[in-house]
Amino acid sequence: MSDPYPDQRQGPQRPELGDLMLKVESLGMSSELGLIQLHCTIDRPSLFRFGYTPFDGLVRALDARLEDVGLRRALTAGVAENSERIVVHQDYGFEFETNHFPADISEADLVAKMAIHLGFLARKLRDDLGKAEKLFVYRPENHEGSGDDARRLCEAMGRFGKPVLLWVALTDDPAKFGTAEWTVPGRLITGYLDWFAKANSAAAMSFDYWVKMLQAAADLWEPAPEQEPAPEPEPTPEPTPAPEREPEPTPAPEPTPAPEPEPTPAQFDVKLAAARRAKADGDYAGVFRILTELLERFPDRPEPFVDAASLLRDMQREDEAEALLSLGLVRLPDSPDLLREHTRLATARGDHDVVSDADRRLP
Repeated sequence: MSDPYPDQRQGPQRPELGDLMLKVESLGMSSELGLIQLHCTIDRPSLFRFGYTPFDGLVRALDARLEDVGLRRALTAGVAENSERIVVHQDYGFEFETNHFPADISEADLVAKMAIHLGFLARKLRDDLGKAEKLFVYRPENHEGSGDDARRLCEAMGRFGKPVLLWVALTDDPAKFGTAEWTVPGRLITGYLDWFAKANSAAAMSFDYWVKMLQAAADLWEPAPEQEPAPEPEPTPEPTPAPEREPEPTPAPEPTPAPEPEPTPAQFDVKLAAARRAKADGDYAGVFRILTELLERFPDRPEPFVDAASLLRDMQREDEAEALLSLGLVRLPDSPDLLREHTRLATARGDHDVVSDADRRLP
């Protein structure tokens, strides 16, 4: 059967859906939701955004609190159908896309880099599940509704806090396409689609119904606050004639607040200079606070990655520096500044293979 939908990447991007896409995080099992978020200009690294997440492996990993997702001995390198390198977790069956090709990096270097990267993202997911500030989405391999498997996954997620699961199912009822409903109030929502994209063509997804389903689920999970009922009007007494007087002037309407302006390069420069002054003053908490803000508001600038990693390296927090640089290089793989800082970190750690690789990629 051919795909009923075209490759969504060929159409115009949908940035107006960005706020909705920030409310959800994929737990797998495919790249379908990750590609939808990317098409809506949301490019936030998360553990199971791109790759393959079999159900049993996911439940076992959550039961183990994601502690060994980044375990280096459990990871092996492979090659996908599109010739991209992937990393496979032998214990759980996860397959992670890497955005690298065989000519870019050796298998050993890739596994070493991804072990740190996956460990960092696993810790982030553990924190996010505990905060329960997102709606976590799982699209299973089979087409069944939310039965025992969905409840097993909810139970595993509940080890971290009280996150809500959106379980995606197929339906033959056109009236339910793009809808969602509570299955277990406060814990489990079931959403309905007409089509699951194939593993080898995840971008040919049912985009419009995905968006409608996510919005419907988000409305259930995060309902609008109820309006207080208006009080009953008091009986109006008969008016007493008042002496004539000059009418009071009508007050001027309150000005409507202007929308917050888009961040500008000048604002970036001011903030970056403030972070560097804080570092010179020894205010490291202030440095990280400012750089974290810059990473959120200016995700395509390398300087916050470099400055934060450099400070972490100086503080001998080398694993955290490596994880941060790995995230930066996923987003900006050809940045000379990031590559140079990666070389400095690898030199400090005596990792000569990484130094050689970074030197080859520098212009």
